[in-house]
Amino acid sequence: MSKPSLRLQLTKLVFYHILLWQLGRWPQSKFHCRADVPRLPVDEVSALRAIMRDLEFKQQPAITNTMCVDGVSAYGFTFNCDCNNATNLCRISEIEISNLDLTGTIHEGVGYLSNLRRLILSSNKLHGSIPDTLGNLMYLGTLDLSQNQLSGPIPASLGGLVSLRYLYLQYNLLSGGIPRNFGSLTKLTELYLQFNMLSGTIPEGFGDLSLLTTMDLSENQLSGPLPESLGKLKSLTTFLVSANYLSEKFPNTSYGNLTSLKKFSIAGNYISGPLPVETIAKWTNIYYLVLMGNNFEGRVTEEIFSLQNLQYLLISDLATNHSFPLPQKIANSANFFSLTLRNCSITGPIPKYIGEEMTSLRYLDLSFNYLTGGLPHYMKSDMIYMSFSGNMLNGPVPRWIFRASQTRMDLSFNNFSAVDSAVPSNLQLNLFACCPNSSTSLPDMMDTFGMKNTYCPRNKPKYHSLFINCGGEETTVLGNIYDQDNDTSLSYTSPKKNWAYSLSGDIGVLKSNTSDFIKSTTRGVSITEAPLYEKARLSPVSLKYYAFCLRKGTYNVTLHFHEIIYTNVADYTSLRKRAFDVYIQGNRTLNYFDIRDKEGIGEKPISVSHSAEVVHDSDLLEIHLYWPGKGSIAYQPNFNGPLISAISVNPEFDISPDKYKRLRIALITIASFIAALLLLLAFAWRMGWLSIKEEPKIKIGQEKKDDELKDKLVTVKELIKATENFSDNTKLGRFGTVYKVNFYTCIHFIIFVILFYSIILCG
Repeated sequence: MSKPSLRLQLTKLVFYHILLWQLGRWPQSKFHCRADVPRLPVDEVSALRAIMRDLEFKQQPAITNTMCVDGVSAYGFTFNCDCNNATNLCRISEIEISNLDLTGTIHEGVGYLSNLRRLILSSNKLHGSIPDTLGNLMYLGTLDLSQNQLSGPIPASLGGLVSLRYLYLQYNLLSGGIPRNFGSLTKLTELYLQFNMLSGTIPEGFGDLSLLTTMDLSENQLSGPLPESLGKLKSLTTFLVSANYLSEKFPNTSYGNLTSLKKFSIAGNYISGPLPVETIAKWTNIYYLVLMGNNFEGRVTEEIFSLQNLQYLLISDLATNHSFPLPQKIANSANFFSLTLRNCSITGPIPKYIGEEMTSLRYLDLSFNYLTGGLPHYMKSDMIYMSFSGNMLNGPVPRWIFRASQTRMDLSFNNFSAVDSAVPSNLQLNLFACCPNSSTSLPDMMDTFGMKNTYCPRNKPKYHSLFINCGGEETTVLGNIYDQDNDTSLSYTSPKKNWAYSLSGDIGVLKSNTSDFIKSTTRGVSITEAPLYEKARLSPVSLKYYAFCLRKGTYNVTLHFHEIIYTNVADYTSLRKRAFDVYIQGNRTLNYFDIRDKEGIGEKPISVSHSAEVVHDSDLLEIHLYWPGKGSIAYQPNFNGPLISAISVNPEFDISPDKYKRLRIALITIASFIAALLLLLAFAWRMGWLSIKEEPKIKIGQEKKDDELKDKLVTVKELIKATENFSDNTKLGRFGTVYKVNFYTCIHFIIFVILFYSIILCG
């Protein structure tokens, strides 16, 4: 046999090499015989299996030491590995398991994945605590555990994550303080801790986070002052700490250095002192500025309005000892999108630029001030909501108001003189008590005293009690009939004209309906008064009830409350805060009232009672619930305002129904007797029976007195009596009629009656 040719030998050699190369590329899931395939270490495989088990996947993924090559993307999550072909060793570098509704816990084994640089377990329903072992991950740059149901404290070990740049723990149920050592996270650029139950103070060490651009601590239970050290964060662009319990004065000096700020909100806290206008004027990049609901005092100056990038300015409830007018001209009026200056003691007219130059404006709230003059002649912008409620504006309501069918408007409680055109029925417009100076106003457009005089003519009281099922239907509880209060209008007067309400405010969304102001419970209430707590009336800012036609006296006013909105743990509304004031007859009886806080752990409905005086018959009884900006504010829709389930008003004076009825009957009887007596006396006087004149007498003869004959004069009554009423027994003679009479002064007389006259003889 001849030897194979050189060409054939070379061909076989190439074929064998190609075959070996193809076998080396064959999918590792089918051929695991190669020793040079990169594999995960045994400890990481064990850790991953424990993590997957505790996360409670419905279908557990297969975790093998070759998964970095095989891949597991079919399960809806992502693993990334760093593999070293020289050592055939892989390490897990990234885990992203989001939006899978997983209900398990986070296993501590995740802390053994020492090369992990990115861990994302967001938007699930994970519960339990954050493992302390996460502090072992020295290369971790992103930690996102947001939007779960994680509870317990934030582990202090996370303060040792020296590579961490992004920390997202928002929307959980975390409690306790923020670890003090978080100031060591010097590479951190974004920190989101909002919507938890974190307490304590903001760490001073946060001032060392020089790379931090975003910090959101909103909707927690943080207290104490704003740290001065935060003024060192010159890279900070977003700083949000609304809806906490922060207090003390604003740190003006250091915060002037925060010149990179674009978004700043400290709303819904208790920070006091002068309004920091000089500091804010240095924030030339700011476009979102929310200071409402604090305890500031002072004025909003032109420097604030003139910030070139400002689009959102929300300030409310400034101390009342500093009134001020709005600036007559501002430089950047066209930039404004939302302007709220509520209850700030603003005086004077509404500047022209609000109607003519703020062309981007969509939300405007100037309510509860002291504005005078008229409304703008027109609005160039396409408004979504505007409120001028509770001012002293006058003049006619301009006609453009009635053409703004897409705008929610509130003109209530002003001094407008007239509405000179019909009000279209499709408007979301509140005109309650808007026009006391107009003779053409409907009763509910008059001021409340005008309403009282209309509904209670001559100040005649009709009622001594009042019961309202706020937001609900008519119902009977403990023998009292509660009026229905389920109308969805911005204002309403009851059919009996004995009470009315008016509400103000907006929930802050593009499309809304007044039905949003009635809320129903999703939980049953097992108490006798349960029908009162099935629904409630909500107002975003202000809710006023007026009782008409009450008797004068002292009343017990009982307000019934039950938190039926901020209750859901799953959507984090249970973390929101509702805090409002209650005024009865102008006196503040509840301050920063928190329904859920008063209900306690049992979450049972509560009632609060106060005495109120109605000074005169048919005087008004006013109950005013007002949101001063405390607690939650952002995150539309805004359901943060007053919420009430029922109102009951009972007299504290004695008013037994049976006793009152008997007294009324007695008075009517006495009055009737007196009236009859007066009529009888009048008739007697008319007939002359009560006259003091001497009765006429007639001569019937003569009689002898003192030896002299004198005429005998008698009255008709005496004559009738002497003849025994002209009886037959006294008749004498045949011609005419002759009567014999006897008087004590003579023996007898004879009366002779012929035709129309009588001859009376005395013998």
